[in-house]
Amino acid sequence: MRRNLWIVGLVIIVVVGYLLVLKDSVRPSNKSAPPSPTTVNEQKETFPEGTYKGTLPCADCPGLETELTFSNYNQGASEGNYTLKETYLEKSVEPMITKGTWTILKSPKREGVVYALRSDTGDPEIYYLKLNNTQIKTLDNNQQEINAPFNYILTKVK
Repeated sequence: MRRNLWIVGLVIIVVVGYLLVLKDSVRPSNKSAPPSPTTVNEQKETFPEGTYKGTLPCADCPGLETELTFSNYNQGASEGNYTLKETYLEKSVEPMITKGTWTILKSPKREGVVYALRSDTGDPEIYYLKLNNTQIKTLDNNQQEINAPFNYILTKVK
C-alpha cells in the first residue's frame, strides 16, 4: 500500500511538471530579442560592394576573363550600379564593357541572395548568386545554377 502511494505521488509530480513546462512553451512572449551582431553583419554584407574577377566558360575560346564591379549603392536600398568588363582569351578583340544597375531579388525561384544585373542597353538580365562574402556564381536565365563541369564563380579582389 505504501509503495502504491509512492508511485501515485511520483506520477502526479511528473504529470504536473510536464503540464507546467507545456504551459510555459505555448505562452506568447512580449519580449522581442534585439538583433544579434551576426544578423546585423549579414544584412550589411548582402550588398555586393567591390570588384569580383574570374575566368568564365566561353563557347569559342579558352575562356572569358570577367571583371564585375559593384558601386554606388545606398545602405538602405537594395540596388546600385555596376560595370562588367569581359575579355576573350586568345582573341584579338577589344574587351566588352557593359554598364547598368543591379538589384537584389526576392524570388521564390531560389533561396539566398541573388543579384540581377540590368544593362543600360536593354540586354537580358544576368543573375549572380552570393555564395559567401567573397564569391558570387553566375546563374542561368531562370536564376538556376548551371549544370556543367565548368567554373562559374567570380571571386572578390577588392
